[in-house]
Amino acid sequence: MTPQQRIQRAHVQLMRSKEFCLLSGVIMCGASAVKRGIPTAYTDGWNVYYGEEFVAKLDESEVNGVVAHENLHKMLRQLPMWQTLFKQDAKRANMAADYVVNLIIEDLDPHGRVARLPEGCLLDTKYRGMNTKQVFDLLDEQGSDGNGKGNGEGNGEPLDEHGWDEASGVSEQEQAERDLDLDRAVRQGQALAGKMGGSSSRAIDELLRAKVDWREVLREFVTTATSGRDMSTWRRPNRRYLAQDMYMPSVISEAVGHIVVAIDTSGSVGGRELSAFVAEMSAICDTVTPDRVTLLWWDTQVRGVQEFDAGQYGGMVAALKPKGGGGTSFTCVTSYLRQMATQPECVVVLTDGCVSSWGDAPACPMMFAITSNVTAPYGVTVHVKGD
Repeated sequence: MTPQQRIQRAHVQLMRSKEFCLLSGVIMCGASAVKRGIPTAYTDGWNVYYGEEFVAKLDESEVNGVVAHENLHKMLRQLPMWQTLFKQDAKRANMAADYVVNLIIEDLDPHGRVARLPEGCLLDTKYRGMNTKQVFDLLDEQGSDGNGKGNGEGNGEPLDEHGWDEASGVSEQEQAERDLDLDRAVRQGQALAGKMGGSSSRAIDELLRAKVDWREVLREFVTTATSGRDMSTWRRPNRRYLAQDMYMPSVISEAVGHIVVAIDTSGSVGGRELSAFVAEMSAICDTVTPDRVTLLWWDTQVRGVQEFDAGQYGGMVAALKPKGGGGTSFTCVTSYLRQMATQPECVVVLTDGCVSSWGDAPACPMMFAITSNVTAPYGVTVHVKGD
């Protein structure tokens, strides 16, 4: 295959893997091409370019690793966000950015099953969980000379080139549009990762906990999680991939099956949050039209069950019959799900997060809408405010 075809194959492999499918939407943002004259790879924070000779000498897993590396730079918005670091010390800023994304790749795929970094990349476990600025400051304290020396496991060089100047030249309006596209892409990717049994990382979770509209996150999760029954057809190519010279099938949507909504009634979920949450779920169900919605009221046990069929979703708020009020243990919900004859398309949970036991992750996609700053140990978390 040509280097360009190898990059296209890497896109497909990453998007199909549970480890890196969270990059699916990000990969589709901006241009991606192979060019001559680029020593390794290059990104300006939106577009990505790969050196022709560089790609040709990498094995398949290394190509995947380089593509993941570039798209994590985009996902974390390192170039537009950390312009002050570049102006202060360009080499150190490049190193800090690489340390962050390389550790994410290692955490997502520690055995290199899908993606492996080429030899000589900057990698040091002491920077795990840090953002670019924190790593930058530590490199300064260690007296780094910008060459990756003296940093434990991190002896090496930056993998790629970073177009800080190009990123700084983007207008505020265009950057805002890019940020909006990336926000949407990241949330879609995390929902897809949850559906495929993948995981995330602290850096990505922090990005998703930024100030976003929880309603939009909730709607996007349900829409993405319930698209699994769509069927593919090769009769009509998917236009989204044609720009990447990739011929992929489009989808034919079928009816959505069963959705479970589990609401914590331990007493600390406020009425405003409850009303806003159920109203939003009602609107989402009117849009995706599931066959059935099961609403569970729970604390340490499932205290009540309400069933809604298509055509009844608009009256969910008025029909609420909360039951419960004791402690809070989510294992009662996971046990209930295991006993169901068939697994639902997805489960959406409203809770304050003060849970004594979360239990094991169910096999279906999960979203936790949490009224505190707690993050659930699995699934997707969005923080709900009663506004």
